[in-house]
Amino acid sequence: MAYEVGPIVDLAFKVKSGSDLSTKQYFIVEQTAAGECDVANAVGDKPLGILQNKPKSGEQAIVRMLGVSKLKAAAAGLAADTAWGTDAAGRGIAKTADKDYVGGRVLEAAGATVDLIATVTVQTLSLVTLSV
Repeated sequence: MAYEVGPIVDLAFKVKSGSDLSTKQYFIVEQTAAGECDVANAVGDKPLGILQNKPKSGEQAIVRMLGVSKLKAAAAGLAADTAWGTDAAGRGIAKTADKDYVGGRVLEAAGATVDLIATVTVQTLSLVTLSV
């Protein structure tokens, strides 16, 4: 069962949605311009954090950068204590390759299909895995 607990750090000051994200709550977002974010759309994207609200284009986006958050997982394969990053649709997938951008660690395993799971998020501006 996905859950969220504190303490947390949410980035909400001057961060706007670059497109309609009203159906993308708990997806991984990336910075796309100064003060703007959008759903991560490539496997190599650097996660800014996890979207906490449902903003339409130009509205304030609340992005969880530190703490525990729900995360939309792409599919099974995310085991507890696995490093996560983004797939090409902003969903969490396991990251195991050298130099992959990692957003945090999974606290609970994903089910057999697309699922919401609990995860620890970290600031990922320069975080990469060096070895696995």
